[in-house]
Amino acid sequence: MGFLGILQCDHIEIDQHLITALVERWRPETHTFYFSIGEATVTLQDIAIIWALPLEGNLITGVDTKRITQQWKNYCHQLLGFQPDERAIKNSRIKSTVLHEWLLGNTCDSDSPFEEVLQEARVCALCILGGILCADPTDNYVSLLYLRHMEDIEGGVSNWGVAVLAYLYIELCTASQRRKMNIGGAMQLLQIWAWSRIITIAPIPSTINTELRPTIIDEENILPHPPYAARYV
Repeated sequence: MGFLGILQCDHIEIDQHLITALVERWRPETHTFYFSIGEATVTLQDIAIIWALPLEGNLITGVDTKRITQQWKNYCHQLLGFQPDERAIKNSRIKSTVLHEWLLGNTCDSDSPFEEVLQEARVCALCILGGILCADPTDNYVSLLYLRHMEDIEGGVSNWGVAVLAYLYIELCTASQRRKMNIGGAMQLLQIWAWSRIITIAPIPSTINTELRPTIIDEENILPHPPYAARYV
């Protein structure tokens, strides 16, 4: 699905002061940060290096199929394996807490049917999208429109890298132009990007995991080297 790099990284606490300072230096007209030494911005190369998100594949689009609530419930039952309550769905979005609660109560094992494994994988993917990659400013909802790109998980990888960067740009532009208390998007990515560019604010070496190696499951299954973000623990 393209999220292996994210799963290889630890969660980091967001430095709200750093994010606020970056937002204040963001210029929507150029999509860059204005620093005293010049301009800089997050690029697709950063997305690939920091999180190893795919930059090729099917494009992520926000086409709304105009489903009513009952249709979204049926769609969730088909792809996620459960039908949420009507109160958990708002337009084309679902409450993140509903996804988390379902995962806590339903865990696949080696004997689970393959279809159930796929359904759980989609729920996990929505949690990653709604909580890390394309986080909602309120952290309460995640878009169900992403599911249309997960209907055929084995059919190919989608271009999540471009989608994440575009969403981050939108959130930065919105936050820089209006008086907002919250900002969404890939804040962990933005923070690690800032650490890599402004070394004086980066964590001290003792907090960095420098011994990163490929994960060997068996002789035929070796997971790739973790991305740059996995250095921070």
